[in-house]
Amino acid sequence: MNGEGTLVAGDYVGRFKAGDVFVIDRDMPHVFRCDSHYYTSDQGVESVSVFFDESYAGTVFWEAHELQAIREWLAGAKRGFRLEGTSRQKAGSLLRELIRLQGIEKLIGGFTLLKSMSESEDLIPLSLQVGKDFSKGILDERMSRIIGFTFRESHRPITIDEVASLVALTPSAFCRFFKLRTRKTYVTFLNEIRIRHACRLLLTTSKPIGEICQETGFHNLSHFNEYFRRAKGMSPKAYRGTFSNGKPSGV
Repeated sequence: MNGEGTLVAGDYVGRFKAGDVFVIDRDMPHVFRCDSHYYTSDQGVESVSVFFDESYAGTVFWEAHELQAIREWLAGAKRGFRLEGTSRQKAGSLLRELIRLQGIEKLIGGFTLLKSMSESEDLIPLSLQVGKDFSKGILDERMSRIIGFTFRESHRPITIDEVASLVALTPSAFCRFFKLRTRKTYVTFLNEIRIRHACRLLLTTSKPIGEICQETGFHNLSHFNEYFRRAKGMSPKAYRGTFSNGKPSGV
């Protein structure tokens, strides 16, 4: 509804903004982390979440022939989705409508939302892994501390020793711990956060690329350019020129 920041969902790291609609499996660990200025200002953040419980109304109800298409769609949604185009607009409108509905009208509205999403062709998968492939402990206290620290401190150099000490682990134990829960190394995760921040700055500011490199924690322009090209398929300069004209940025 309002606000923007970074979504971590399974092994996916990407931007979210007002108007975005996501489908996230119940077994997929995730966190919506707003940009830092929301924590130091009165600027509001608001979202709508709807939880669909497959045990609702019993298994016989969900086995009805009329719900087969929705059941199949839900079974295929384990990696999560981001809605695009008219599907996002329609789903967003239905979500806002659900806020004011009561009783059976709310129930009908929920199924209308499910039907709309299950028929959409504008779904972009989020994670490479499915929900149940992730450790249940991914968002335990230690992981929450690591993720929060990374978002706060990604603008500066971070060593494995430093972040390992944050959760009282040796560097080697920390590396195993982090990869077990996220299916990626900590350095990969850290650089994904930095690249997403760089994408936002490239599209929303006129700051020189060298300054963005420093601000996002790379501190080496050639390394920044190389990593950015691997992540986005083009240089930072080309990215800014391609997407700063109002086209979807995919960040």
